[in-house]
Amino acid sequence: MKRQSLIKLAAILVAGTLATVGALPQAMAQSKVKVGIVLPLSGPFALGGQNVKRGYDLAVEQVNSTGGIKALGGAQLELVYADNQGKQDVAIGETERLIQQEQVSAILGSWHSPTTVAGTQAAERYKTPWVIEVASADVILERGFKYVTRVNVKASWYGAAPVEFLDHVKTTLKQPVSRVAIMYTDDDWGRASVGKGTKEALQKRGYEIVEEIAYPSSAQDVTTYINKVKAAKPDAFIVTSFPNDSVLVGRAMEQLNVKVPLVIGVSAGFALPSFVSNLGPVADKWFIVGGWNPDIPGAKGLADKYKAKFNVDMNEHAILAYQTVLVLKEALESAKSADREKLNVALHKLQINPGPNLVMPYEGIKFDETGQNPYARELILQVQSGKVVTVWPAAFAPAKAQIPFR
Repeated sequence: MKRQSLIKLAAILVAGTLATVGALPQAMAQSKVKVGIVLPLSGPFALGGQNVKRGYDLAVEQVNSTGGIKALGGAQLELVYADNQGKQDVAIGETERLIQQEQVSAILGSWHSPTTVAGTQAAERYKTPWVIEVASADVILERGFKYVTRVNVKASWYGAAPVEFLDHVKTTLKQPVSRVAIMYTDDDWGRASVGKGTKEALQKRGYEIVEEIAYPSSAQDVTTYINKVKAAKPDAFIVTSFPNDSVLVGRAMEQLNVKVPLVIGVSAGFALPSFVSNLGPVADKWFIVGGWNPDIPGAKGLADKYKAKFNVDMNEHAILAYQTVLVLKEALESAKSADREKLNVALHKLQINPGPNLVMPYEGIKFDETGQNPYARELILQVQSGKVVTVWPAAFAPAKAQIPFR
């Protein structure tokens, strides 16, 4: 969906329901703080939603078991989940239900950029703070909203990260790289944000783009697109996909015997455990742009707790959900209130420095005038013998990059 159409649809859907709801509720009682979580828990993006849900659940369990919100007399966080099904209209309806009926103090979510565009528009209308954990489309914070903040990078930064890694490969690893193929989902996240950022970074650094492909994330077969990549004979292939199509891309690369020295998957589908578990050995030597990994310094304790509770490895998106709960907790402590306006002011004044409330490998967390965390950054991971390891930058990397891909 084109960027302007996506925004226009969200606006129409919000306007159509505004007249049917009443005034904003008062702040929550301080024995508990109700927090809305909007996620795609069913439908084509459910893997992503269920993944971050685990991060939210673990974080709230930790906060509540260690005294809750102390400035509110130990108030417990109560999560109220809403399933947006990966649909914009449902995202708006569920956001309004959380605000009007459940009377939540804030909303967190919703992993998936298109539904976050819609849901945040509703939250902004009702002056309810929304803290984004993952959804990274640039347009989300380009609308001048005052009640929306984001912990994660914006999508165009995702696009720049693999290009910075290519520079490292050339200068430090002495691997020649000049010809690059790029492929991304044809939507506001893939095309207008990640794809745009990748293309601009490649051009700025003097790389030749030998193939550029925009494809529908709903595609059931991507061999036509991967054949184009194969024919272009690039030195590197950078691809942006959601969960289902990332697996299709990996399988097509193997079936078509595509020999490219470097293959880099940008977050989203590639950052989920399902990418490696579904592909098995086929995923080996894929590079992945991700913001966190269990092998980075200081991560083991939390990663072990997560694995023990859910029997699956923690990953970037789950830890971002965990971090987002800590952000909300700190804002509630600062506001000394669950009132939406006071909480929103506290969020925009927030400064989290390295310490127990910072679990992402950032210098810190704060929100600029657009609501973006300027400290957010990405790492480069790689699948090596079935295990995802960090390979760049050196300060976070216990492993060395393995090249070539095939």
